[in-house]
Amino acid sequence: MNLAQRGWLVPARRLQQVALVLARHGFGELVSRIGIGLAGLPKAAAAEARAARADDRLPLRVARVLADLGPTYIKLGQLLATREDIFTPPVTRALASLHSSVRPLPPRTAVRAVRQALGRPLDDVFAHFDPLPLAAASIAQVHRARLRAGTPVVVKVQRPGLARTIEADLAIMRLVARLLAEASPEIGALDPAALVAAFECSIHAELDFRNEAANAARLAALLGDADEVCVPRIHAEWTRATLLVMEEVQGRRLSDLAPPERGRIRVRLLRAFVRQILEHGVFHADPHPGNLLVREGRVVLLDLGAVETLERPLRRELSRLVRALVLGRGPKLASAVLALSPDGRAPGIDRGQLERDVMALVATSRQAGTGARVLTQMVALGRRHRLRMEPALLALVRALALLDGVLRGLEPARDLLVDLRREVARSVLRRLRRALTALARWFRRRFSPGAAAGR
Repeated sequence: MNLAQRGWLVPARRLQQVALVLARHGFGELVSRIGIGLAGLPKAAAAEARAARADDRLPLRVARVLADLGPTYIKLGQLLATREDIFTPPVTRALASLHSSVRPLPPRTAVRAVRQALGRPLDDVFAHFDPLPLAAASIAQVHRARLRAGTPVVVKVQRPGLARTIEADLAIMRLVARLLAEASPEIGALDPAALVAAFECSIHAELDFRNEAANAARLAALLGDADEVCVPRIHAEWTRATLLVMEEVQGRRLSDLAPPERGRIRVRLLRAFVRQILEHGVFHADPHPGNLLVREGRVVLLDLGAVETLERPLRRELSRLVRALVLGRGPKLASAVLALSPDGRAPGIDRGQLERDVMALVATSRQAGTGARVLTQMVALGRRHRLRMEPALLALVRALALLDGVLRGLEPARDLLVDLRREVARSVLRRLRRALTALARWFRRRFSPGAAAGR
């Protein structure tokens, strides 16, 4: 029975393209099982499919399929790469390697897209706009410009028609997720519909650049008193759903720093993230080297489309886990792991085995574990015990793993967990000083002569 007979309304042409790509990479049987009809597979594609079937590197084949399917599927693969609680390391590594390789928009198309987003001629806003992009990606591209007041800015403009393509792809993903769950109990256990729903939420947020502007404004306000980090200013008056106008930052890449400065910037970068995570519960979730610059000794956070929030209860449980890990307390660490999972109270969990596994993890971390390795092992441990993790927690683990790689690039001999202990202690002292200052202000207001006269 084909999909039309089953009552599915899907973008037929795009569905055929998806089916052809799947078949070309050796997934023709899967296409048949879920009922997507193919008008015919070209001979060259059939030969490719035979070669793909002979290649047993399934994770890499899946990554190639997603890359061939374009921006929506590349973004899906990048999101799934963060789900170490569901997928094994070979799968997440293959998906994490996905990158967009796209041609920039023609200059005339880019100018038209900016004009349409602004709703007015470019000359009304910009004294100069460079139609040739600084960089181009699957969602948007970035141009240099100068406001009429003379302020240099960068302009991020979304690719025209992208939202329509993504909506068509999301319809297909919802369909395929349900059909795969019906066709395979193993896949159904992963709840593919929920994964697609999470992705849909994520990509819709990314398509509205006003969310990125709000993230930048929020982080800038929270980090206003931090002398180690800053966020570029957003020009909100010219920012739209498909257009982001922000301060142009003249800074240096981390790779351009001289050795003496690398150590200082490493300390500042780690301190900035400890401050974000523990003190504010709001953090940059994609701290790769391309999103970090150094300006006048401060770390500048770029590309704030991926900013995550840790709610207070989650932060509290995370603090308990860190303390138990540092002190090597197996039972408390097991309790903390369970508390961080929605499935932590499930009756089928073997608490004794979990405690033994976490003690082995503690021993590993004390012997030769890097920060990234310990974090990955913690999530893998949860996966072995069938414990799901909160999406925000997984985003934090991924961000810390990325941060660990950046920090090691600055000073390879140092380890994230060792330095985290020092920065966590500094963070506790900062919070204590703020609490004492607030208490002193309250006492002055409450017991000042003016307050007493008012009573």
